[in-house]
Amino acid sequence: MLLAEIAFASGHRLIDLAAFLALGLVWTLIAALLYAEYRIIRARAQGDWDGGAGL
Repeated sequence: MLLAEIAFASGHRLIDLAAFLALGLVWTLIAALLYAEYRIIRARAQGDWDGGAGL
């Protein structure tokens, strides 16, 4: 694990690296949710809403 060795060599602990990666995943999920809402709102504004069940 080269990434873990770099983290230990620079004085950081593995938990710091794990927290950084977890927060990166959280922000990626937030961005995906915002993009999905943007697509839904844009489809609604363009009249592409089929009125089907679900939303």
